[in-house]
Amino acid sequence: MRKLLGAALAASVAKVMPTFMQGQMRLSDESAKEYAKIKGFQIASELNAEVSGARMHTTTETVEIVEKAAPAGAFEPPAGYTKKATLSMQDLRR
Repeated sequence: MRKLLGAALAASVAKVMPTFMQGQMRLSDESAKEYAKIKGFQIASELNAEVSGARMHTTTETVEIVEKAAPAGAFEPPAGYTKKATLSMQDLRR
């Protein structure tokens, strides 16, 4: 089940990623179609841009991919918070 869920999640992400990246990177339709041909996940990138006259150079690189259990309490509400099944209008106004 765990691997199946991972595969299902990966498939879902793969379907929406080109549209997401097109918006984030301001890609043309043609560029987005080329980006959609990429299988898998981006693990390294390099970006050169000029913004308001300033040159920017950014690189990212995945250095490790590990599958392991989340630390105990990772999905519990922080101290002082209460978990609720549904929110009320009063909750939304806070």
